Amino acid sequence: MQIVVGHPVRGENFFKREKVVNKIYRHLDNGGSVYMNAPRRVGKTSIMYYLEDSPRENYHFIYVDTSKIESSEDFFMTLMQELIKSEGVKKLVKASKKVKSYWETFTEKFRTIEAFGVKVEFGETKQTSYYELFNETLKGLNTETFKIIFMIDEFPTTIENIVKKSNPQEAIMFLHRNRSIRQNLNRAVGFIYTGSIGLPQLVNKLKKSETVNDIVFVDVPPLTIDEAKNLVTLLLKKDSVILESGIMDYLVSKVEWLMPFYLQLMVDELLAIWSEDETPILKTTIDAAFDNIVSNRNYSKFASYVERLEEGLALDGEFEIAKQILCLIAEKQVLYRAEILDGHAESAKSQLKNILSALEYDGYIFEENNQYRFNSPVLRMWWQKKVC
Repeated sequence: MQIVVGHPVRGENFFKREKVVNKIYRHLDNGGSVYMNAPRRVGKTSIMYYLEDSPRENYHFIYVDTSKIESSEDFFMTLMQELIKSEGVKKLVKASKKVKSYWETFTEKFRTIEAFGVKVEFGETKQTSYYELFNETLKGLNTETFKIIFMIDEFPTTIENIVKKSNPQEAIMFLHRNRSIRQNLNRAVGFIYTGSIGLPQLVNKLKKSETVNDIVFVDVPPLTIDEAKNLVTLLLKKDSVILESGIMDYLVSKVEWLMPFYLQLMVDELLAIWSEDETPILKTTIDAAFDNIVSNRNYSKFASYVERLEEGLALDGEFEIAKQILCLIAEKQVLYRAEILDGHAESAKSQLKNILSALEYDGYIFEENNQYRFNSPVLRMWWQKKVC
């Protein structure tokens, strides 16, 4: 296993998340649609790559990144194109004579289907709605023995894009259309959604929580201590580095928030120190590696935490407010909820609560007993040194 920091991984570099994968399949088996609920840098995209690369029997996954899409029609056109060129349709057609007959009739509507770019031209002169076409297509793909699952990455970002490009009403219509499709699905088709911003927070802002209440939310938690130790062992194996049990315990406790991103950063810095003289790794070595994580050479690995916050909280000075809150927590390590909210008018309190909710979902902080802390001591240290 190679160290890959900040990018989705595939194949042998993926550290399999058995519990999460099993939970996803359990809901898909029951005909549900899933939202992978987790902050950034936890490996959501890598999990989807794994599902796509190593599907269980009678499953086919179609991965689609919709982060650049700005309209409902472009969204459904993209899904339609990906469906047409997927191997999953071929397998689905083979699995059912009824589906084969339907698909042959359906494709007669097209004049051309090009292999690259999938240019679709309709025989009818009237403008065709890709939403209606996609919805109608899925209704005919009906078999109990094979499933096609669309994996929609950055779905909340697509909603945000529609709000910015058009207006909130267009985004609400988009959400209703997606729900309508899910409500009419047969067992041969399903959806997995995820994104680097929180879907619940976004639909709450639009006051349309009912548009996603049919989706099952599956959390992607940090690794367990045993999983974290296993990952570190695999990352060190290539260099034949073995940590004594006490040193391994110390490394894991130092990282604290056991996400693969932070563990890989730690191991990368640890190997950089070790490779200089290959002396035994001690607790002082772990401390030095931990401090080195926030060096300038790793700035690009953390920059997205600032960029995403600035992009997502660009209105009404919310980015500056969020930055100040995080700087206070970074300095004090613990900040009481009352210290943030007290003394403000109700409208300002409402805004602050929304900002805190966004910071929690995006993986910056967590609340316990009315106190806020950084999830990761690494991120807290980096934020204090490079942002404040």
